[in-house]
Amino acid sequence: MGALFEKHARVAGALQPDAPFLHRLLAGAQNISNVRNSFRGIARLNRFMDDAQLTLGVCFGANDAQKEWTLQSLAAHIDDKKSNPAAQKTLTKKRLKQARQYLLDGMVKAVLFLSLPLGVFVWHAFDGGMGRGIGLAVAALPALAVLWFCLGEIRLYTRLLKALNV
Repeated sequence: MGALFEKHARVAGALQPDAPFLHRLLAGAQNISNVRNSFRGIARLNRFMDDAQLTLGVCFGANDAQKEWTLQSLAAHIDDKKSNPAAQKTLTKKRLKQARQYLLDGMVKAVLFLSLPLGVFVWHAFDGGMGRGIGLAVAALPALAVLWFCLGEIRLYTRLLKALNV
């Protein structure tokens, strides 16, 4: 667990088994709330949690990334999760189903509420030519962002499900 964390940590040093450690994902962070209040910190936290899930073969709960873990408490939590593989497979299948549903819902919402109005605005704002083309490309960005995020989640849980089935 320590080597896995050190790969993602920005603050070097020995891990204390009974001291919180996730704040070390971001330089200058004093606690986990500092990490969660930063775009860079939350990205690092999510990468660490995803990597831990894939490497250790567990599926974390929705609130597990919010807790201030010590090395001992996280290891005990992972052992508890590994003791019930059927529950892990069920949770992973549920997460995969949710990610697929988010893809469908997110794409519909992004197109209807962001891309379509932005595209109509740009179409009427520019008289033609290059402005319309650039504007329509920019209008497609919200839908592409949703697609990128959701496909990443689907890939993660598909890989985790394959790891759990081995």
